[in-house]
Amino acid sequence: MSAHRYEHEMTITGLKESVLALEFSPDGKALASGCEDGSVTVFSTSDWKPLHTFADASPSTSLAWHPQIEGLLFCGFKSGDVHTIQTNSLWANVRIWTDATCEPVHCLSHDPGLDILAVGSGKDVILAKYSIRDEHAASCQGHRPWDSLNYDEMHAGLDRSLDDTNRAR
Repeated sequence: MSAHRYEHEMTITGLKESVLALEFSPDGKALASGCEDGSVTVFSTSDWKPLHTFADASPSTSLAWHPQIEGLLFCGFKSGDVHTIQTNSLWANVRIWTDATCEPVHCLSHDPGLDILAVGSGKDVILAKYSIRDEHAASCQGHRPWDSLNYDEMHAGLDRSLDDTNRAR
């Protein structure tokens, strides 16, 4: 059996505070870092130089790239906010979902098939479906660009879908 191991390639330095979150983009062209000072930096993986840096007053605790929309990054913060950042334009677009949760956001995950963002906060997992029709409203702070669903509603919907699928067989 051969042993697999990682060898040190390089170290990215110059960030001002501790790194709390890291996430490679689905295409492997970018690496996002979230830090204790609220900064989110997107690095190019070709030369490891910063492409964009964004700042929030609250520590950046989690990151998730949209699996199908190139350059769309979701950022969770200790404040409970979730930001969406469009990173592949000259000026990155930042949209804010304020008070997404009552507690700090600890983790994020995006489902490629259902277009649902899962937000881990405290003892809750908040499931939110991204909605293109809300793009304009989402550009205003305080408007949520997702239709928020609680777990019971989502679970009931999935159960109904499975029942319908099983009946069709």
